[in-house]
This record gives sequence, structure tokens and C-alpha cells, in this order.
Amino acid sequence: MSVQQSVLSSRWFSVIFNRVGRRGYALVMRSKEVWFWPSSEEVNDFPDPVGIDAEWHDWPADIANGPSKYAEIFSREYIQNSWDSIQASRENSKKGDKPTKEGIRFAFVELSGDELKKFTEAFGIAEFSRRFLNFNKKLVKDSRLSQSDVVSQKNLKSLKVLVCSESGGGGMWGHWRTGGNAKIAGSRLRYALIQTASEKATAGSGGSWGHGKKAIAVASKCRTIAVYTCSPEQDAANDKPGVTRRFLGVAYWRRHTDQDQEHVGLGVCGKLVQNGTPVWSHFEPLENNEADNMVKALGLVGFETRSPSNPDDRGTSYLIVEPSFEPADLVSAIERNWWPLIEQHKIQLEVVGYDGNGLDIIPDQRTELLPFIQAFRIANGSGGPNSARTEVNADGKSIGNMAVVVDVEENGWSYRTDIEENTSVVALVRNDMVISYERSPSIRIGKPPFARGTLNVDREQNADASELLKLAEPHLHNEWRTRADMSTPEDAASISLKTLKKVHEEVLRVRKAHLKPEKPSDLHFDVFSEVFAGQETAVTKKIKRIDVQPRNYRIHDLSHTLQDPNIVDPTKIRLRTEMNLSLSENVDSSIDEIDSVVNLGWRVLEEGDSGGVIDPTLMDLESVVAPPGSILIEPGVYRVKVGGKPVHFAWESVFFPDDWQILPAPQVKEFNDEL
Repeated sequence: MSVQQSVLSSRWFSVIFNRVGRRGYALVMRSKEVWFWPSSEEVNDFPDPVGIDAEWHDWPADIANGPSKYAEIFSREYIQNSWDSIQASRENSKKGDKPTKEGIRFAFVELSGDELKKFTEAFGIAEFSRRFLNFNKKLVKDSRLSQSDVVSQKNLKSLKVLVCSESGGGGMWGHWRTGGNAKIAGSRLRYALIQTASEKATAGSGGSWGHGKKAIAVASKCRTIAVYTCSPEQDAANDKPGVTRRFLGVAYWRRHTDQDQEHVGLGVCGKLVQNGTPVWSHFEPLENNEADNMVKALGLVGFETRSPSNPDDRGTSYLIVEPSFEPADLVSAIERNWWPLIEQHKIQLEVVGYDGNGLDIIPDQRTELLPFIQAFRIANGSGGPNSARTEVNADGKSIGNMAVVVDVEENGWSYRTDIEENTSVVALVRNDMVISYERSPSIRIGKPPFARGTLNVDREQNADASELLKLAEPHLHNEWRTRADMSTPEDAASISLKTLKKVHEEVLRVRKAHLKPEKPSDLHFDVFSEVFAGQETAVTKKIKRIDVQPRNYRIHDLSHTLQDPNIVDPTKIRLRTEMNLSLSENVDSSIDEIDSVVNLGWRVLEEGDSGGVIDPTLMDLESVVAPPGSILIEPGVYRVKVGGKPVHFAWESVFFPDDWQILPAPQVKEFNDEL
């Protein structure tokens, strides 16, 4: 053991810091690599991945039942990163220097026995359990690592890992440190794994935030990964001369204290390159032969050394320790999110299970995905007549091509009623990934025929729109936001809003063309006719008249007011309605009043719907103004004496999409009647 000014040079070994007095440190050498845990004073730009999965939301209708959300999030981010790298490499490759294969391979491996011992000793993760098991109860709870065997068990019997390798990529080159010099390129490896900043906010890339590393980290139960990358030699402005391969391990833990030392939560595996007390500014990844030797020492099939002179070897390999999902989950996630890439045969995607056998990735054999794929083929001009394809334009830009399909044959999927909260859905595709499966219109209450559609925003043909829509996406790139704020520019929000409106209009047009005729209703409500007469708003036009008043009661002086739009989402509005309620002229004159129950609410209509459906979730219960003396029976339901003198009620809706058609739906019964 050596103390304080130990000569670290470019040797690699594992260190654990023990405080000695106020300034001294003890360095415990165990193996060839170094796990270094910087303090919060040394690193303040560290992406804590805990909670990133909370930003994910399930898809609607029959797309709702999906794989593990960790598989979903990981597949989107990892493949997007690799696909961006492969596309950039295509553009930058010289003639005669192009790869013969381009693709991504995911291999699940379970280690035990000598293989496990070799791996854990080479990677140095045995130290993790010592660190974790010394946590107090609060740190254990805050760490969110309890599901990991690596950190919670001293003697592992087996270990699962996931090896992800790309072929034909460009690698993660760049100077590890630039000293603030804007004329030299920063490290793509550092941006990809450590810093929140991102080099992906460039034209044509899929991402823009630099938070994707969080999505990769949560794919590991112990939030630990390793990366080995290979790129062609760069000029001095882009990288250190002669460096073509690098290895870096990263642990994404939370802030904690270990042996009286406070750590920000970031652990890194690489080397320390200067003499003296270990500090963050002396840390670098392993390079060239050092990186190759580490990869060989790990001994994992598929996680193998690369040669920068071979275009097929260029690219990056990821090692995910303790994957948080199963191989079948990853296959399902790839099929759900990347079928546009698979459909166009742009690269090869492969998943190998723990048994060493490949798993089939065939999205068009999944019944819930096939309609979207059929629409995609039509939109791209390869699956149907051109008349079925629509070009979407907004803000003077070509957004992309769209198609909507229905299955109106007997027992066709457009009339399936066995799907919970079924509705029409459109796949929004940008840069070959499904950004979102969007309800269309944004309404929970659907009515057959249900439609499925796809809007394809192509990276090259719709480059301007793609760049703007990318800026309207959140960290997980799983929706297009329509409100401008500090994170969404005005022009991005504008084009997103107008694009979604065009999408909804096209879905409604196709559905309307296939609506089955229904027998008109004999019901009418004269008061609504008077109130809505001459008013043609997005909410009131085409609304059917409907009678909701029993003959013992008279609803009069009904009015409605369009309230202020939603400041968070300007595509949503709300209504306020008022009514006076009294006994009708049909009631015997000897009856002064009737003990009554009034159930307030709202009714939603769709095209071809003469009655509509009452939706309790539209009711803003806090907005109700009830007459004096009324008794609240349950939310939205009041007991009140109704006589010849009118009693007054007022209530509001919650915010709802401006393409909905809704009506007030008060129901009045005698108190002894069942509502």
C-alpha cells in the first residue's frame, strides 16, 4: 500500500480511497483498471438516471400492452444512437472505405464459474458490493439499487450481461479534454456517457437533449455499463493523434458517502495519467492497446477488439451489466418502435438470447402493428394507390407523407369492441423511429370504425420539418409538444400543433367516409337549438339536438360560454354552462314542489352519433354553483326542491381537445327514482 504522492503515471489499477488524517489518502491496488468516484466538487454535470422511466407513457388502444418500459426506452435510445452514427459514417466515408455490413447485434450472455470470475476481476466490480453494503438505510433507499445482485451479494453465483455491438458506425472520437478551446472537437465518448451536453443536436440526428445516457443506464439493474469504441484516425483538431480505440466503464449511482468521502454518484473505469493525489482532472479512458487489453481481459464473446483499418470494425460496443429486461422484451420493443427502419431494410438488427439462439424480429406478423405498417407502405408509395396517400404540409414546409387505413369488412379490426378504450391511432414516424402512437382525435371515447394511420417524416426529404419537430420532443422523444416554452421554440411548437391538426383532420375524413348510416333519432331539445343557433365553433358545429329533460321538469335560460384556452396546451378548451330548472306546465297545479335529484355532467358526440355518451371525467366538480338549500349527495349530484320558481345551476367542463363535440347533459329525476 502506498500513501499520498503515489506515482500513478499511466499505469492502471483499481483504487479505493480511505481518508488518512485531513489530507492523506490510502490507495488499495487490486487489479489493472481503476474505478474512480469523483466528489461533487469535481463533477457537477452528472446525469442522474433515476426517474427517467417516469417520463415514459403507455401507448393507447391495442398498443397499450407492451414489453418492459426499460426495454422500450433502451431500444429507442440505443438504436437511435447507433443509427445516427451509421448514417453519419455513410456520409463521411470515402470511396473504397465503406463497410460491407451495417447493423446492430444484441447478445444476452449469462456468466458463471471461471468466466464470471475472470469478468468480475477484470472489470473490478467486486468493489461495488463492499461500497453498497456499507450504506446506511437511508442511502440504500435513496440509491434505488436494491434489485441488483451485483451490489447486494458478496459472492455472485452467476451474472447476466447484454452485449450491444454496431457495425459500420463512426466511433466516438474527440479530445477527452479541450480546455475550452472551441476550435477542437470534444469527446463524443464523454458526451455520450458522462456529460449532459450532447453532440447529437446536429442536422439529421435523432436526438437533441443529451439525456439519452440516462435511458441507457436504466437498462442495467446496477446502473453500470462499459463502452469500447473504434474510429478511423482523426486529424489533430478532432482527436489526439494516433488514438483510434477507447474503453470507458461508467456507474450511474446517486450521491453517497464511502469511508468518510462524499461522492457525487459517478463511478468511472479507466486510468489516471498524472502523479499525485487522484483527482478527476487526471482521469482518462483507456486508449488503444490498453483498451484492447481490457476488452480481451473481460473475455466476452461479441465484446471483442476492433481494428480501425477495417470499416466493418468501426463503431461502438456497449456492455450492459445485469440487464433490466429479458430478450423477448427487447424484441418486442424493437418491433413496436423500429418497424419503419426494419420495413425499409436500411440496417440489420439481431437479438440473441441467453441460449445462444437468435430471436425472430418480424413486426408485420403482429396483428396490432400490421395496419400501421400497411399505412406506412401506402404513404411511401409501395403498398397501395397514390390516391390513398396524403402529403402533409404546415408552415410552408413539407412535413411528410401520410396514409390512413380501415378494415370495414365483417369482423374487421375497425369494429373491434373488445379492446379497452379503443380509438383511432396514428403512428408518428421521424427518422425511421415511431415517435408516438397518437390518439386521433385526442379523445378517449371512440366509436367504430376505428382507423390506423402513419405519418412518415423522412430524414432527407423532410429535413427542415424533421429538425423542428425534433425540438418539440421531450427527453424520451415520445411526443410532439404543441406549446412554446423555455425548452420548445415557438416555430417548433407551431409546426407540431399544425401537423397534429392535419393528422386529425385526415383521420376524421377517412373515418367519415366509412361510417355506416344510422337511423336518425326522434329526440330533440329545443333549448339547445336556440342557444347554439348560428354558432359555428369547433365545439358546437354539427352537434345533434338531444332531449335530456323529463316532462315533469323544464330546463330554461340555458347558456354556454367558451372559457379561456389552456395556457399549457392551446389546443384544449373548456366550457361553462348555466341553467334554470323549474316544474313544467304538465305538473298538476296542486303540486307546489317536487323533491328532486339533479345529476350534472357533459355528453360527448362523434360523427354519425345521434345520442352521444356521458363522460364523467369531463366534469369539473369544483366549478359547480348549486342553489341555496341543495344537498350534495355525491360528486356532481344534488338533491334539491324544484317548484314553480326556477333554481339555478352552473358548472364547467375540464379542458378538452378543441375538436371534440360536447353538450351539457343534466339529468333530473324525482328523489325516489333511480338515476
